[in-house]
Amino acid sequence: MPNYFQLEATVSPDQCGADHIMRPDAWFQFFQWVSGEHSREMRCDRDGDLPEPIIWVLLGAHAEWRSQARCGDALHVDTAPAANAHGMYQRRIIVTNNDGSAVAASVGYWTLMDRVTRRITRSDMVQRRHEEEQIGHGIRPTPFEPLTGARVDGWSYTPGDIDIDENGHVNNARYVAWMDSALRESTGIPTALQSLDVWYAAEVMPGEALTGWLARLEDGQFTFEVFRRENEKACFTASGVLM
Repeated sequence: MPNYFQLEATVSPDQCGADHIMRPDAWFQFFQWVSGEHSREMRCDRDGDLPEPIIWVLLGAHAEWRSQARCGDALHVDTAPAANAHGMYQRRIIVTNNDGSAVAASVGYWTLMDRVTRRITRSDMVQRRHEEEQIGHGIRPTPFEPLTGARVDGWSYTPGDIDIDENGHVNNARYVAWMDSALRESTGIPTALQSLDVWYAAEVMPGEALTGWLARLEDGQFTFEVFRRENEKACFTASGVLM
Protein backbone atom coordinates (compact mmCIF):
# COMPACT_ATOMS: atom_id res chain seq x y z
CA MET A 1 0.00 0.00 0.00
CA PRO A 2 1.41 3.45 -0.88
CA ASN A 3 0.74 4.86 2.60
CA TYR A 4 3.09 2.32 4.20
CA PHE A 5 6.68 2.68 3.21
CA GLN A 6 9.93 0.82 3.88
CA LEU A 7 13.52 1.47 2.97
CA GLU A 8 17.06 0.46 3.92
CA ALA A 9 19.95 2.79 4.81
CA THR A 10 23.51 2.61 6.06
CA VAL A 11 24.97 5.09 8.55
CA SER A 12 27.71 7.04 6.75
CA PRO A 13 30.82 8.74 8.23
CA ASP A 14 29.44 12.23 7.50
CA GLN A 15 26.46 11.45 9.77
CA CYS A 16 28.71 10.66 12.74
CA GLY A 17 30.88 12.56 15.19
CA ALA A 18 34.42 11.77 16.27
CA ASP A 19 33.06 8.94 18.42
CA HIS A 20 31.56 7.28 15.28
CA ILE A 21 28.04 7.65 16.72
CA MET A 22 25.24 9.14 14.60
CA ARG A 23 24.76 12.78 15.62
CA PRO A 24 21.35 14.16 16.77
CA ASP A 25 21.13 16.59 13.84
CA ALA A 26 22.00 13.75 11.43
CA TRP A 27 19.06 11.82 12.86
CA PHE A 28 16.74 14.73 12.07
CA GLN A 29 18.20 15.03 8.58
CA PHE A 30 17.56 11.30 8.24
CA PHE A 31 13.95 11.60 9.41
CA GLN A 32 13.45 14.48 6.96
CA TRP A 33 14.94 12.44 4.11
CA VAL A 34 12.70 9.46 4.91
CA SER A 35 9.63 11.74 4.98
CA GLY A 36 10.62 13.20 1.60
CA GLU A 37 11.08 9.78 0.04
CA HIS A 38 7.71 8.71 1.39
CA SER A 39 6.01 11.85 0.05
CA ARG A 40 7.40 11.17 -3.40
CA GLU A 41 6.19 7.57 -3.19
CA MET A 42 2.70 8.83 -2.29
CA ARG A 43 2.85 11.51 -5.04
CA CYS A 44 2.20 14.03 -2.27
CA ASP A 45 5.03 16.40 -3.18
CA ARG A 46 5.82 19.07 -5.76
CA ASP A 47 6.18 16.44 -8.48
CA GLY A 48 2.77 15.02 -7.60
CA ASP A 49 -0.16 16.76 -5.89
CA LEU A 50 1.71 19.63 -4.25
CA PRO A 51 1.47 22.84 -6.34
CA GLU A 52 3.94 25.71 -6.42
CA PRO A 53 4.69 27.62 -4.22
CA ILE A 54 3.42 25.31 -1.44
CA ILE A 55 5.97 23.44 0.69
CA TRP A 56 5.87 21.03 3.60
CA VAL A 57 7.18 22.42 6.91
CA LEU A 58 7.79 20.64 10.21
CA LEU A 59 5.98 22.11 13.22
CA GLY A 60 7.16 19.68 15.86
CA ALA A 61 8.45 16.19 16.51
CA HIS A 62 8.96 13.59 19.19
CA ALA A 63 11.83 11.09 18.93
CA GLU A 64 13.10 8.27 21.11
CA TRP A 65 16.23 6.15 20.99
CA ARG A 66 16.76 2.63 22.34
CA SER A 67 20.35 2.31 21.14
CA GLN A 68 22.98 4.34 19.31
CA ALA A 69 23.53 3.93 15.57
CA ARG A 70 27.20 3.65 14.64
CA CYS A 71 29.05 4.37 11.43
CA GLY A 72 28.45 1.49 9.01
CA ASP A 73 25.31 0.18 10.74
CA ALA A 74 22.60 -1.06 8.38
CA LEU A 75 19.19 0.34 9.30
CA HIS A 76 15.67 -0.74 8.33
CA VAL A 77 12.95 1.92 8.23
CA ASP A 78 9.16 1.56 8.41
CA THR A 79 7.00 4.65 8.07
CA ALA A 80 3.33 5.57 7.66
CA PRO A 81 1.38 8.85 7.75
CA ALA A 82 -1.85 9.35 9.64
CA ALA A 83 -4.51 11.93 8.76
CA ASN A 84 -5.16 14.52 11.44
CA ALA A 85 -7.78 17.13 12.17
CA HIS A 86 -7.14 20.82 11.37
CA GLY A 87 -4.87 19.99 8.45
CA MET A 88 -1.79 18.71 10.24
CA TYR A 89 -0.22 15.45 9.17
CA GLN A 90 1.57 13.05 11.41
CA ARG A 91 4.36 10.93 9.98
CA ARG A 92 5.65 8.03 12.06
CA ILE A 93 9.05 6.49 11.50
CA ILE A 94 10.41 3.35 13.17
CA VAL A 95 14.08 2.43 12.76
CA THR A 96 15.49 -1.03 13.56
CA ASN A 97 18.72 -2.91 13.02
CA ASN A 98 18.76 -5.75 10.52
CA ASP A 99 18.25 -8.19 13.40
CA GLY A 100 14.98 -6.42 14.24
CA SER A 101 16.18 -4.75 17.45
CA ALA A 102 14.82 -1.25 18.08
CA VAL A 103 17.07 1.73 17.39
CA ALA A 104 14.84 4.82 17.16
CA ALA A 105 11.32 6.05 16.51
CA SER A 106 9.98 9.46 15.54
CA VAL A 107 6.64 11.19 15.10
CA GLY A 108 6.79 14.31 12.94
CA TYR A 109 3.98 16.86 12.82
CA TRP A 110 3.83 18.52 9.38
CA THR A 111 1.78 21.22 7.72
CA LEU A 112 1.86 23.32 4.53
CA MET A 113 3.31 26.79 3.99
CA ASP A 114 3.17 29.23 1.08
CA ARG A 115 6.81 29.99 0.22
CA VAL A 116 5.89 33.44 -1.15
CA THR A 117 3.68 34.77 1.68
CA ARG A 118 5.54 32.69 4.35
CA ARG A 119 2.17 31.75 5.86
CA ILE A 120 0.58 28.43 6.76
CA THR A 121 -1.90 27.54 4.04
CA ARG A 122 -4.87 25.23 3.54
CA SER A 123 -4.02 21.56 3.72
CA ASP A 124 -6.78 20.51 1.33
CA MET A 125 -4.65 21.81 -1.55
CA VAL A 126 -3.05 18.39 -1.37
CA GLN A 127 -5.23 15.60 -2.69
CA ARG A 128 -5.14 12.75 -0.17
CA ARG A 129 -5.32 9.47 -2.03
CA HIS A 130 -6.19 6.27 -0.14
CA GLU A 131 -7.76 8.26 2.68
CA GLU A 132 -9.38 5.09 3.94
CA GLU A 133 -5.92 3.75 4.71
CA GLN A 134 -5.00 6.66 6.99
CA ILE A 135 -4.96 5.63 10.63
CA GLY A 136 -4.75 7.28 14.02
CA HIS A 137 -5.06 10.83 15.25
CA GLY A 138 -2.59 13.62 15.91
CA ILE A 139 0.08 12.80 18.49
CA ARG A 140 1.76 16.04 19.47
CA PRO A 141 5.19 16.33 21.05
CA THR A 142 5.23 16.88 24.79
CA PRO A 143 4.48 20.52 25.66
CA PHE A 144 7.56 22.52 26.63
CA GLU A 145 8.01 23.13 30.35
CA PRO A 146 10.97 24.99 31.90
CA LEU A 147 13.15 23.03 34.33
CA THR A 148 13.37 24.10 37.97
CA GLY A 149 16.74 24.21 39.68
CA ALA A 150 18.69 23.55 36.48
CA ARG A 151 22.14 24.73 35.46
CA VAL A 152 21.60 27.41 32.79
CA ASP A 153 24.10 28.29 30.05
CA GLY A 154 23.58 31.23 27.69
CA TRP A 155 23.72 30.80 23.93
CA SER A 156 23.90 33.11 20.90
CA TYR A 157 24.31 32.64 17.17
CA THR A 158 23.67 34.25 13.80
CA PRO A 159 22.67 31.81 11.02
CA GLY A 160 24.86 31.62 7.91
CA ASP A 161 24.74 29.80 4.59
CA ILE A 162 25.38 26.41 6.22
CA ASP A 163 22.08 26.71 8.12
CA ILE A 164 19.75 27.70 5.25
CA ASP A 165 17.87 25.19 3.10
CA GLU A 166 16.24 25.45 -0.34
CA ASN A 167 13.13 27.04 1.20
CA GLY A 168 15.12 30.08 2.30
CA HIS A 169 14.97 29.52 6.06
CA VAL A 170 16.96 27.61 8.69
CA ASN A 171 16.54 23.89 8.14
CA ASN A 172 14.87 22.03 11.00
CA ALA A 173 17.92 19.82 11.60
CA ARG A 174 20.17 22.85 12.14
CA TYR A 175 18.29 23.81 15.31
CA VAL A 176 19.07 20.34 16.63
CA ALA A 177 22.73 20.84 15.65
CA TRP A 178 22.79 24.07 17.71
CA MET A 179 21.25 22.19 20.63
CA ASP A 180 23.81 19.41 20.29
CA SER A 181 26.68 21.92 20.26
CA ALA A 182 25.35 23.60 23.41
CA LEU A 183 24.96 20.23 25.15
CA ARG A 184 28.48 19.10 24.25
CA GLU A 185 29.92 22.37 25.50
CA SER A 186 27.99 22.02 28.76
CA THR A 187 28.60 18.32 29.44
CA GLY A 188 32.03 17.91 27.85
CA ILE A 189 31.01 14.64 26.17
CA PRO A 190 29.24 13.63 22.91
CA THR A 191 25.45 13.87 23.04
CA ALA A 192 23.56 10.58 23.39
CA LEU A 193 19.79 11.14 23.45
CA GLN A 194 17.14 8.98 25.05
CA SER A 195 14.24 11.19 23.99
CA LEU A 196 13.67 14.59 22.40
CA ASP A 197 10.65 16.82 21.80
CA VAL A 198 11.00 19.85 19.52
CA TRP A 199 8.70 22.72 18.52
CA TYR A 200 9.31 25.15 15.67
CA ALA A 201 7.52 28.34 16.70
CA ALA A 202 8.74 30.73 13.98
CA GLU A 203 10.99 30.39 10.96
CA VAL A 204 14.45 31.95 11.14
CA MET A 205 15.90 33.70 8.11
CA PRO A 206 19.55 34.28 7.12
CA GLY A 207 21.41 36.82 9.24
CA GLU A 208 18.85 37.05 12.08
CA ALA A 209 20.73 37.38 15.38
CA LEU A 210 19.58 34.73 17.86
CA THR A 211 19.93 34.25 21.58
CA GLY A 212 18.79 31.57 24.02
CA TRP A 213 19.85 29.20 26.74
CA LEU A 214 20.38 25.59 27.67
CA ALA A 215 19.03 24.35 31.02
CA ARG A 216 20.26 20.99 32.30
CA LEU A 217 19.67 18.79 35.35
CA GLU A 218 22.10 16.16 36.63
CA ASP A 219 19.58 13.37 35.95
CA GLY A 220 19.89 14.02 32.19
CA GLN A 221 16.83 16.22 31.62
CA PHE A 222 17.46 19.34 29.57
CA THR A 223 15.72 22.15 27.69
CA PHE A 224 16.99 24.40 24.92
CA GLU A 225 15.32 27.63 23.77
CA VAL A 226 16.05 29.96 20.85
CA PHE A 227 14.75 33.55 20.50
CA ARG A 228 15.23 36.40 18.06
CA ARG A 229 17.56 38.85 19.76
CA GLU A 230 15.75 41.86 18.26
CA ASN A 231 12.31 41.23 19.76
CA GLU A 232 12.75 38.12 21.99
CA LYS A 233 10.26 36.20 19.84
CA ALA A 234 10.48 32.45 20.51
CA CYS A 235 11.66 30.49 17.47
CA PHE A 236 12.48 27.01 18.73
CA THR A 237 12.11 24.98 21.92
CA ALA A 238 13.42 21.53 22.74
CA SER A 239 13.21 19.30 25.77
CA GLY A 240 14.75 15.90 26.20
CA VAL A 241 16.58 13.32 28.26
CA LEU A 242 20.16 12.17 27.81
CA MET A 243 21.12 8.49 27.93
